[in-house]
Amino acid sequence: MRAVFLEDIIDIQELINYVDNYTEESLRHLAEDINVVRDVYLENNEFMETIRNINKRRDWIRRNEGKDNGYELNVIRVNNIDTGGYFYINNEGYKYPKYVGIEV
Repeated sequence: MRAVFLEDIIDIQELINYVDNYTEESLRHLAEDINVVRDVYLENNEFMETIRNINKRRDWIRRNEGKDNGYELNVIRVNNIDTGGYFYINNEGYKYPKYVGIEV
């Protein structure tokens, strides 16, 4: 799997707008290989609150998750159990989503 990440974004729409500005070929060069180390499942209300306030600290983010292991990024996949939507977090050891990504 491959995803495009942005650092310290305010909400998920910022990332979607960023991705929309690139061609498919450009996105292939920007995208990084990822390895999902854990899935988090949120109900729709919590998922929507999370994507509207993406850079807030979350109890479900552990400090030692989401790092670059040398050849791919270890990430957390955040899933909406009601809609099937998801995005990725590479927290780089922080308790908040340092980098947020979507699959391309």
